[in-house]
Amino acid sequence: MPLTRDNIASRVRFNLDDSGITFFSADDINESIQDGYDEVVAVARTITGNYEIPLEDETSYYNFRGIIPDYIHVAGIFNNNTNRWLDYYAHVLLRELRTDWELAKGESEGFTVWDGRWISVFPRLATGLGTFTVLYKASPNT
Repeated sequence: MPLTRDNIASRVRFNLDDSGITFFSADDINESIQDGYDEVVAVARTITGNYEIPLEDETSYYNFRGIIPDYIHVAGIFNNNTNRWLDYYAHVLLRELRTDWELAKGESEGFTVWDGRWISVFPRLATGLGTFTVLYKASPNT
């Protein structure tokens, strides 16, 4: 028997002993099922996606959460101009490589993650021609 949302909802009602008397509406139960699904996917990180981002002139920082609708976190970045994956650099390593790493210009070869939203690339392009393909972990559909 396939497990559908209706089967899950009826199991929840049975386990809550809510079959005869309705304490929880169908909307309440469906919202709770969706919350559980969102949490499992966020922790397990099982859903992946990719998204092509146009490069911008003189830009070191990109807000992936603002650009990609179902973005959770980055798994890799591919530079379509050079046909190479960007290397991951820790913040400390960037500062050791160059104290003014944010101002370095050239073809992007590395990235670092600042938080769940901001990613920076190193070095930045003087003229933003081309794209990055971002491989990322995605949030689930409703």
